[in-house]
Amino acid sequence: MLRKLVATMALATLIFFPSEPVAATYKCDNPPSKEALIGVWAGNSVSITQNRSERTCQFSVNNAPVGSPPEAELLQAVNFFRARASGDSSALIRSVGFSLMAAAPVRDIPPDVLQRLEDNRIQLERCVTSFLRSGDGAPFESSGIRCRFIPMSNEPTQRQRSLEQFGAESNFNQVEISIEWDNDRMVSRLFLPFVAQPQLPLPPLLQR
Repeated sequence: MLRKLVATMALATLIFFPSEPVAATYKCDNPPSKEALIGVWAGNSVSITQNRSERTCQFSVNNAPVGSPPEAELLQAVNFFRARASGDSSALIRSVGFSLMAAAPVRDIPPDVLQRLEDNRIQLERCVTSFLRSGDGAPFESSGIRCRFIPMSNEPTQRQRSLEQFGAESNFNQVEISIEWDNDRMVSRLFLPFVAQPQLPLPPLLQR
């Protein structure tokens, strides 16, 4: 699994950031110790799932699976966003759902999660689509779902403030989609970077 994650991250870096790549940092509060951090090259999507009762936290970069849904579904979802696709609300809901679950211990989008995404389809589509088009979001929060805009941070003080406020900091503007599920025992968060031009699709992950 680690080989998959490293290979996916390296491929994205080589293709899209051949010179002076910039880093992004993501934080998960209250896992086994005080906090857990992961650093990736900016421009990649990141999914985090936190189990509040077991105090664990799992990370996925570009939907690389971590005991989660099938690779084909995760790959289709991440490439939907990399293509800057919009206009297909059904594909958007499924892409958001599978991407949120990329680091979760489930094989499919939980029915409760899918239902709430569907119930908030219009607001979610408006938030994500406006971000993909312009790098700015139309935030909302409802039914345990949140979609919000995270501005880029360039200076060290800005980065630290962003990490404390949002749990993420990057040289790219980002949109965060999060949902609480399983009776609020679990929380999953998806961070999508704004890249002005569509990105090349990621190929299938390497076989074990």
